[in-house]
Amino acid sequence: MIGPSLSGTCLTDPDPVLGNKALRRWVPVPLSGIGAPVNEDYKSATSTLARSMTCFTRSSNTVATDLEDPIRAAAAELALNGRPDVTKGIILMSDGQPNNSVDGGRFSTTYNYCEQANIEATAAKNAGIVIFTVGFGLDGPDNIDCLDTSGPFRGRKATALLASMAVDSLDDHGCPGTENDDDDHYFCVPKTDGASADLSKIFKKAANALVGGTKLIQLP
Repeated sequence: MIGPSLSGTCLTDPDPVLGNKALRRWVPVPLSGIGAPVNEDYKSATSTLARSMTCFTRSSNTVATDLEDPIRAAAAELALNGRPDVTKGIILMSDGQPNNSVDGGRFSTTYNYCEQANIEATAAKNAGIVIFTVGFGLDGPDNIDCLDTSGPFRGRKATALLASMAVDSLDDHGCPGTENDDDDHYFCVPKTDGASADLSKIFKKAANALVGGTKLIQLP
């Protein structure tokens, strides 16, 4: 999501059994269920969600984006704790190219962040996980190049990485262009006044694609 968590007693520390590679600190805290009941006061300092959010590292001067480790952590979470015999999916949204990871550190000139993020996505897909990616605001000059100095993503745009992570292809068709109507798993939404509505449509489209069509759910 927004960077590795702080160390210490944070709820989102690396998994003590699986180690740093599992990076449980990246797993989102549920908005309902055992992790955080629906009736929980999210503004309270003791809230599960609030306590986890305060663990995120942040800086007022630099913005670091890690797309490698969240995919690795989400795949591990689905493999270990996901329900059996269901289609498992990841929806990843980013507004920039990766420039940070646990293995590569921040802003390295020798680490291929885009290539490594794509490797993690490929491993997850090979494990049967469906990946959807959303580029938010990656239109025009905001669609910047990967930092990779070698490999398949050298000189490629951030949207090319997100397209490859989702559908094994370096091709993207603009933002939005025709990208959101080509029936693949990569989407792109400019940051406009209507972006929230556009994102809502995209997430619904991804959810429908994941479950294989509209389902009727009876609520209690």
